[in-house]
Amino acid sequence: MPVKDEKLREAITSILGTSRLGRKKVIVKVRKKHPGYGSSQIRRVYQRYGFSLYKRMKRKRFDNPANPISVPFERNEEWAMDFMSDALARGSRFRTLNIVDQYNRKCLGIDVRTSMPSRAVILFLERMIEKHGKPRGIRTDNGSEFTSHLFQDWLDKNDIEWVK
Repeated sequence: MPVKDEKLREAITSILGTSRLGRKKVIVKVRKKHPGYGSSQIRRVYQRYGFSLYKRMKRKRFDNPANPISVPFERNEEWAMDFMSDALARGSRFRTLNIVDQYNRKCLGIDVRTSMPSRAVILFLERMIEKHGKPRGIRTDNGSEFTSHLFQDWLDKNDIEWVK
């Protein structure tokens, strides 16, 4: 270890002390107290001697074998529903409810509203069922509109499976 690195390491250690500063703040403070060191030199010593506070962990992604995404073999076997939201130029927000038949990826309908409670979702679904027929199952995420008792009771009453 070069003598210059040792002096820089001591400078970083003295600044850190018992406080938990991030790398950027340490670089600024070391350069104020010891103007002879450059930021890349401080960064190199900071990383080499393990002063880093956080080490990013890679997020492990895995499939959900309990509920794999099935491939439907006919129309109305499974519909997918999800919300999207956006804002108008004047700043007011709106949401769209999109319903897609998973067999042919056809968009069966889009409902646009500023507010979309469970009752509105059910009314729109009833219109889509009148127009396209009843699906065996509906795939949704765990949004509050889809997990509500009102929506779940409606699915049970209409004998439609809820696929999460």
